[in-house]
Amino acid sequence: MADTEIDQKKTTQNPGATGAAPQKKKRTRTLTTPHQAAVLHALLAQSRFPTTAMREEVGRAIGLSARKVQIWFQVCPNIMSVYKHDH
Repeated sequence: MADTEIDQKKTTQNPGATGAAPQKKKRTRTLTTPHQAAVLHALLAQSRFPTTAMREEVGRAIGLSARKVQIWFQVCPNIMSVYKHDH
């Protein structure tokens, strides 16, 4: 095989190598307002594992999706436990 044939195969096998492929957008972090955090902490005090209906209801009330509320419940207690051990 000639060098030009090898170069042609490389460029046809990986068309995104030239940078023409669009970049994925970076996801933004959801920041909670003090009011949202207070409502979420109140729900956490009520139940460590809220049901889907509870997450949807609270999410509608504070302007977050049920998925964001679920993620908050997965992350927040872990963060709070770290602070308890540090201070």
